Amino acid sequence: MVREVIGIRCAAALLAASLGACRLEPPDPASQAAAILRKHPSGFSDQLAALDALAAREVAALEPDMVPPQRVSLAESLFAYSARLKPAFAAASAAPDSDSVRIAALNAFIFDSLALLPLDADTGLAATVPSLALARRKGNCVALTLIYLGLGQALDVPLVPVFLPGHLCLRLRRGPVARNIETLRGGIARTDSFYRETFTLGKRPWYSLADARPNQALAALVFNLGNARRFHGDTRAAADEYRLVEEALPGFPEALGNQGVCLWLRGDSAGAKAKFTAALAGDSLSAPALRNLGLFSGR
Repeated sequence: MVREVIGIRCAAALLAASLGACRLEPPDPASQAAAILRKHPSGFSDQLAALDALAAREVAALEPDMVPPQRVSLAESLFAYSARLKPAFAAASAAPDSDSVRIAALNAFIFDSLALLPLDADTGLAATVPSLALARRKGNCVALTLIYLGLGQALDVPLVPVFLPGHLCLRLRRGPVARNIETLRGGIARTDSFYRETFTLGKRPWYSLADARPNQALAALVFNLGNARRFHGDTRAAADEYRLVEEALPGFPEALGNQGVCLWLRGDSAGAKAKFTAALAGDSLSAPALRNLGLFSGR
């Protein structure tokens, strides 16, 4: 009987030890982002809400001072905003140029009613997360573009993202008719030629001014997730997120270049050089890639 008690105690101790050793770690944000982007590829609104929540949690973990105490979920905000906009959009259907009326209503709502302040130079993660932009009343081009796209999905406005070097803008596309929307300037219209000249796109072949899919804009938020993780020293997770961005946007020079930085920091100079070279193939004016590739001169 004594042996049985001792045996039971030993078994209990071993079980406790094994459970402690197998304690589950929190899911990695990079793997969570991958699950969001790869699941339900046509469900943009659900993907946006899930990725926004993930990014907001990361901001809370990395920069808690950037998260306001009161914040409404993005899904709730977009639902409430679209309900407020529907009467104006219904009335716009009778206008000769109904899409222009709808865009004017969207612009007025976002920049006047919500009083969102566009941030030109803030590339921090908090400025990128739509729900935080709404709570803080300011956001960069990524946050603003995602808010427009979320409202466009709810209100049946055919908006698509357009990728530029270090920038994201919008286009309303209905058949052959297109209108560019510059969120950093209150939603004004910009011509394709303006973007070609301003960003010197002739020397940046990846940036073709083509329509991207709405869910590809989510990759811009994942890209800034990677930047935040790299800034805080987690190059492994950052590299995972940059690879996820490249999966969504094949050949995206900024993701390739930042993957190269992560490889360099982890001692893989050959891999880093290949990524910097690939980044320059898509953007010959990429200052970071040119600077980083210069590290190999004379080797």
